[in-house]
Amino acid sequence: MKEHARSLIKRVRDVVSDHRQRTVASDVLQMCIMAMEQLAELDQTLYDYFANAKLSLTDHDELQAGITEATFVEVHAKTFRAIRKLCSYLHASGMLRHSERPSTLDNQGFDFGDDFDLCFEEASPAGAPTLEDLEIDEIDKAFEAIADEIPDSSTMLGLFREQLGTLGGVLTQQAETFDLRIAIAIERRNFELALRELDASRQALGDGIFAMASTVFEIFGVNVERSDLVPSYKNTLEQSLELRKALSELSQLVTSENDWVIKDASMSAADVQEAIFRVADVLEQYVDGNVCKGMRAPERLELESFVRKIRKGPTEMAALACEGLAKYLESLSIVNQREVLVEHDKQVMIDIRHSLEAARSLLAISPTTARQLVKDGLSQAEKLRGRSPSLDERLDQWNECDCLSDDSHDLASTIDALDALLR
Repeated sequence: MKEHARSLIKRVRDVVSDHRQRTVASDVLQMCIMAMEQLAELDQTLYDYFANAKLSLTDHDELQAGITEATFVEVHAKTFRAIRKLCSYLHASGMLRHSERPSTLDNQGFDFGDDFDLCFEEASPAGAPTLEDLEIDEIDKAFEAIADEIPDSSTMLGLFREQLGTLGGVLTQQAETFDLRIAIAIERRNFELALRELDASRQALGDGIFAMASTVFEIFGVNVERSDLVPSYKNTLEQSLELRKALSELSQLVTSENDWVIKDASMSAADVQEAIFRVADVLEQYVDGNVCKGMRAPERLELESFVRKIRKGPTEMAALACEGLAKYLESLSIVNQREVLVEHDKQVMIDIRHSLEAARSLLAISPTTARQLVKDGLSQAEKLRGRSPSLDERLDQWNECDCLSDDSHDLASTIDALDALLR
């Protein structure tokens, strides 16, 4: 755990005078942060295992499948270790509202480090929570209630137990559901499904844990951002936008070198070799960069494999590898189907169209204002970088010339062109 996160927990400990409640708050926050850290490390954990063991998601060889299964079991256990302990702790301390059964998650001992005093209370029975019990507005109301006044110590402790009971119940059920689904997928050796479930759990459980941790901090007067607790954190949208843009830029360069030089029979051997080196250089630079580290382990390993084939193979084999790389990068455009990007793009396109419609209505009245609205639309379109090669190409052209005039005919042509690219 980072020193800054420890200092935030210490601020909470300083506020709570009751020893038992201080210990509970501190324990819960430490477990939350450890769970978020382990979930955040999932990509790197998978990559390390896959890279070292040369694993395959689709290899049907019995021995290889057994090794892959054992690896997934280990990754699953490592990723869920802290959240299992958190859920078990909440069950055992009797905080979960309407909890009538013990957690099905692993409850074996685990050392969370020095100065980590676990304080268990006797659990009280009641009925099992459901995910539908908690709506987003309930979380908002919790924060509003806290912000309305500066509560005294007893009020803070009451809010603490109430909110932890609600959020903890939902989180525990989510964790148990993901835990079971991942275990079943691994047992059935459906490794693609297991990987998807792990990816989904990282986002959903990471969000849930942060909601609970930030609520606890907020109750005791400490405002936190997710990056305060996990410095490497970037939200899913940020990661997806960066990945889409970087993959698009890489794909454009590789495709250009492949189509215009490497596959052109009229080019000299020296020109082809130079183009192959350029592809290898830019691919290696991408693989070594931070964006690539956010990709799924099999995809990272596949790109690293292309680097080796292009670098070390004879010219003919390297040229074929460049062609295969261009096709593989094209297949990675499936990133556009991520729900977070679909929703983002939908909203951005609505905003662009509003700007374009307003500009169109002002062409005859105020070309200068219309021009500004078109510029706003082009600026918003930059948020769609990587969504389609044709859009990226036109954006590059518009950026290079930077010659958007007040002429109503030119503006109308730009409006029509941009509107067509959004369809």
